[in-house]
Amino acid sequence: MVAGNRWFGRLHVIVVLMLIGSGLAVLGGLLTTVVLALQSGRHVDYGFPGLWPAQDKVDLEQGLTPGTQVVRTMVELTAFNAGDRPALTALFVLTWLPTTLTAFLALFWLSRITLPGGFGDNVLFSVRTVTLLRRIGKVLVIGSLAAVALDFAAKTAAAHILLQGAYAIPGTIVSPFFALAAGTGAYVVAEVIRRGLEMLDDLQGTI
Repeated sequence: MVAGNRWFGRLHVIVVLMLIGSGLAVLGGLLTTVVLALQSGRHVDYGFPGLWPAQDKVDLEQGLTPGTQVVRTMVELTAFNAGDRPALTALFVLTWLPTTLTAFLALFWLSRITLPGGFGDNVLFSVRTVTLLRRIGKVLVIGSLAAVALDFAAKTAAAHILLQGAYAIPGTIVSPFFALAAGTGAYVVAEVIRRGLEMLDDLQGTI
């Protein structure tokens, strides 16, 4: 039991550190947004990232070994136009805020589950834990889907503002997939605990 409590305490520390990192990511995104909104056209340090031009010409001949042929090239741009700064700033927020906010909320509720006071079985396997797991599952599933949609819309709109012959820009796929899987897993664990609690109540009622 003592070893289990120590392991659970270490797990709580890890979750809290991840929560702090997620909070720092939110602050970093806010700082970058402020810089993007205030920078002038003369001194540009930040721009709208993740843009794909419709036509790109890159000379790679000097960087290839003999006999190597380029099958496909893809150029990703970070661009900025001071005349469209308000629109670009608003669109930039949509590319990072949903993802970081989803991660922050999920880690916050997970840290509530792993609190030192929740080491006991009666606290850990409870309706409170089921509720928190359902919240985690809901925010991961809905948040990841919303993040993909908003990222896609924001990058597509920014591409039409900054590039000629722009086309739809796909958002990131890997991170939302893992968030969907984790959210589904949280729902499954919550349902297992809920049914276990119901079975325990029935068993105690028959004794």
